[in-house]
Amino acid sequence: MEIDKINLDKSGLNSLFSELESDILNNLWLKKSATAREVFTKIKGAHKIAYPTVVVTLDRLYEKGLVDRTVQTCRGGLRYAYVPKISRQELAEKLTDKMFVFLRRSFGESSTAYLRKKLGKGEKSDF
Repeated sequence: MEIDKINLDKSGLNSLFSELESDILNNLWLKKSATAREVFTKIKGAHKIAYPTVVVTLDRLYEKGLVDRTVQTCRGGLRYAYVPKISRQELAEKLTDKMFVFLRRSFGESSTAYLRKKLGKGEKSDF
């Protein structure tokens, strides 16, 4: 999974993913495993979307390496059950690592030293 775009004007998962992708990931983190129909049923009130939109979005999250899927046999044939491939904590750690590398590469050691200083004092700040 690569994090290549961060929108600093948005917060939370919406800074990394679309609102729909964020809601789907949050749903999967809560349930641990869900079918596309279960996800659709849970989030359809918050989004004016059709079931196929959820299926396509889950497929894209799978292609991005954020979710994994297994085939299940059901009354109507086959379906996928989706599980998160990365936890919220792991995503936060990966993003933090990427930001530190970016700061060091772009602005040198002084930028990361400043962050260590701010965090070491336990100061409340915007970060």
